Amino acid sequence: MSKTPDCPETGKPMARDTRPMEISYKGQSTTIDMPGWYRHESGQSIHTPEDLKISDAALKDLRLKSKIS
Repeated sequence: MSKTPDCPETGKPMARDTRPMEISYKGQSTTIDMPGWYRHESGQSIHTPEDLKISDAALKDLRLKSKIS
């Protein structure tokens, strides 16, 4: 993403940040530091494909743990 995106709800510029996000799968959960574009006032977030690699990896780990349990 080459420019700062606007919030889809408010139309105002979003800010790049890292925030805690809980990921759950089959009764297990973990909290990750999720990078992305955020707008505090609206609660909206936008994630790039690179950002989503973080949540995808966490979900993959939870899936593996659920198979072991």
